[in-house]
Amino acid sequence: MVVKGSLYWADQLADKIIERFPTAKLHTVAAGITPSGTIHIGHFREMITTDIICRALRDKGKKARFIYSWDDYDRIRKVPKNIPNPKAFEKYMYMPGVDAPDPWGCHKSYTEHFEKEAEAAVPLVGIHPQFIYQSKMYRSSKYADEIKFVLENRFEIRKILNKYRKEPLPPNWYPAAIYCKKCNREQTQVTDWDGEYTLTYSCNACKSKGETNFKKEGLTKLPWRVDWAMRWRYEKVTSEGGGKEHNTPGGSLDTGHDLCKTVFHYGPPVRFMYDYVIVKSVGGKMSSSLGNVIKLSDALEVYLPEVVRYMYAGRKPVIEFSVGFDEDVLKVYEDFYRCERIYFGKEQVIPRDKAHWSRVYEMSAVNKPPRSLPIQPAIRTCVEFMNIYRDPKKASEEYAKQFKVKKKADVDRILLIMTLMGNWLAKYAPDRYRFELQENPTTEGLSVDQREALKDLAKALGKSYKTVDQLIPVFGNIAKAHNLTLKEFFPAVYQVLINRERGPRLAPFVLAVGKNKIAKIINKALTSKAAPKKQVNGYKPVKDIFEIQKEVLTKFPGLKAGIAVIRGVNVQKQTPELEKLKKQVVGDLIKEFKDKELSEIPVLAEYKRIYRATGVDPTKRKPSPLALLLRVKKGQDLYTVNTLVDVYNLAVMKTQVSMGAFDMKNLNFPTYLRFSKEGEQFTALMADKPKTVSDGELVYADKKNMIFCRDLNYRDSDFTKITDKTKDTILYVDGTSVTSEKELKDATELAVKWILKYCGGKVEKIAYTF
Repeated sequence: MVVKGSLYWADQLADKIIERFPTAKLHTVAAGITPSGTIHIGHFREMITTDIICRALRDKGKKARFIYSWDDYDRIRKVPKNIPNPKAFEKYMYMPGVDAPDPWGCHKSYTEHFEKEAEAAVPLVGIHPQFIYQSKMYRSSKYADEIKFVLENRFEIRKILNKYRKEPLPPNWYPAAIYCKKCNREQTQVTDWDGEYTLTYSCNACKSKGETNFKKEGLTKLPWRVDWAMRWRYEKVTSEGGGKEHNTPGGSLDTGHDLCKTVFHYGPPVRFMYDYVIVKSVGGKMSSSLGNVIKLSDALEVYLPEVVRYMYAGRKPVIEFSVGFDEDVLKVYEDFYRCERIYFGKEQVIPRDKAHWSRVYEMSAVNKPPRSLPIQPAIRTCVEFMNIYRDPKKASEEYAKQFKVKKKADVDRILLIMTLMGNWLAKYAPDRYRFELQENPTTEGLSVDQREALKDLAKALGKSYKTVDQLIPVFGNIAKAHNLTLKEFFPAVYQVLINRERGPRLAPFVLAVGKNKIAKIINKALTSKAAPKKQVNGYKPVKDIFEIQKEVLTKFPGLKAGIAVIRGVNVQKQTPELEKLKKQVVGDLIKEFKDKELSEIPVLAEYKRIYRATGVDPTKRKPSPLALLLRVKKGQDLYTVNTLVDVYNLAVMKTQVSMGAFDMKNLNFPTYLRFSKEGEQFTALMADKPKTVSDGELVYADKKNMIFCRDLNYRDSDFTKITDKTKDTILYVDGTSVTSEKELKDATELAVKWILKYCGGKVEKIAYTF
């Protein structure tokens, strides 16, 4: 329950609502959308934010209702790209969305398809709004008197709207839109009004003329900005928010509030803003019409309902955030567990944090918080159990058995989380989280000491070790007895068991699988004929050539990289074939980014964030993908350096992933991505002399500490530049927390493909840091 003086954002907003509407017996908090496409988790932010505000009002002893309007009477303005047979759908352009058939054939109308999909999902996370269908409201003439009121005040409304317009509305403008009686399209122009309920119109689509009585026929609707203000008064709305676009100066919220105060003499409602929700795999703002969306139901395949709520409740609505379906899933669960422990007093924090996270937990609950701390099965252990047992029921039973879980509620929660982690492994998990026990294990490539250590491990597993704490020292003792470091011992075990260099924590893994079964696999590997050692994930290990240093990963845990070594390249100034590719790619990019704000694209924004975090001003030193795309967007020609540099620059723009290639002859391997140290110097491309690098920049350096690139792949060194004499090159590709592993691999492989095509050569190695 909320305490007086709460600093939680929803409680503070509730106070403002109560202050503005002190006599309201019922507070109405509103939201809505035109259901012209899939209702994705970006749209869901408005829905859950509104629900949380309603809860905050109720916690203050006020009655509150949440209304959600489906603007299904809006006309269809464009044909969505993600529907079956979009060409056939063109005939419904400018008709009401509710009158178009469902392209998938499973609902009564196009809009109902998306409405029912969302209405089925939101109760699963504890949201129960009153849904209002605007097609029914208008067609039943519920708003007839409101429309008449608007027409009576049209001159004042026009005056207010013109304050926010570049081109003023004409004097004969009427604040009404009519669906033509003949063709059912809203391409009409109101020509007259009788002062009561009848409007005369002409249709630009079918060239017909007619009149309609909006008290008897539901063909008339109000324009958006006027309609919004009208509904606030009609429904007695005390609060409604909007996204970034609605909250811009002169935007629809400014206009609506002005109309509300001046014309409708109501409120206006207390406003709030919510920012975008970005899904990493989508890589930008989601678009229902494009189909690059994640639905609430998709999120609920991986996250507990209360965890979904937590992701939104745990931050202010004005803060943009990313929902991850990669390894971020594990961190989100661990963060939620911490919030849960704080609420139940099992983790101590300062009083202010206790109050905040307790309130977040209350708002995360689907209904009411449980009376006691639920079981918190270690999420990474759940992943391991699902890899081992594959079946959620079997995995949860084994988990309950091993950890002595008996309460039904706890067993049920474990089963649900195992199911969700199974879905995650099947659909989203990075490769390193997926593994299976080897049927034909091998010790190929292992040293004599590693093989002897494996023999001793198999023997040791026959003893009565029953706990993780008992097993852990065994590994260290065996490694020490054979003069192995743990970094040499564990990879040998993982190779035999799961054909990986790294794997799950070994002690709990051994106990989960069973000591006898592990011993059998090891003994089978030791006695079988050696088979060729498989490469991990199809790629060779990377540390012999490149490594991201630990302190960098501590500060930027999402950083990842790809490298490619290509030998025997033939670098030229330019070729007709490459110039043709440049023209094609640049043309496509101009179309793609014409109306986009580059700095708001998540992957580019993340590069800028990293720059700022290392003391670099990204407005002065722009990350290479941003700098190149800005040139293209401004219509400027790309620099022509040589075929190799030009082709990887094209790959940078195409993928928005930073990368750079270097001549290998002056590099001493291995190389590192690390922080620069005080006093280090760097000789930039075509520079006369070296300059001192600021302390703490992200730099690429070789074994002898020569810095050959700074600020990721922002600026190359003159010593390693690509020239027509370059024969062997190494490509570095920079991935961030916003870049998925697949996206990084795709970017690397595209660059390599183009280098081979336009510069020749042979790939010696492709490798990744994950």
